[in-house]
Amino acid sequence: EEKFNRLIREYKMSDYDAGVLVQDPQWVMFFEACVKSYGDVKKICNWISGPLLSEINERKISILELNLTPEKLVGLMTKVDDGTISHLVGKDVLKHMIEGGKTAEVIIEENKNLFFKPHETIPDPFFCDEFVHHSTFSISSE
Repeated sequence: EEKFNRLIREYKMSDYDAGVLVQDPQWVMFFEACVKSYGDVKKICNWISGPLLSEINERKISILELNLTPEKLVGLMTKVDDGTISHLVGKDVLKHMIEGGKTAEVIIEENKNLFFKPHETIPDPFFCDEFVHHSTFSISSE
């Protein structure tokens, strides 16, 4: 309970986020290491309690057994923040990071044909017009 109250007081986090973190002292240590280089406490908590916890549960291992350092997670979160990749793609990059031990930057570079900036995934209007014009697909009102 002391750790729980300290997290709430020191990091101004919600009871829920503190409750998730105090389930395992390793999560608190990982979180606090992330906070040293990344100031958004809520985003760190969201990544730990969401995608990271999902990977831990799926693989049935501890956070320390993941092939992931706090610095690598912060690097991934920064790539999402700056728009290099979307949050959804970030979750996929996280899996690759854990499997291969590489940084987000390396994985994105190695797979740049798979990971696009969000604005690059919007189809070209000219292409769409041409597709519709030449398509045999039709919509019936029946």
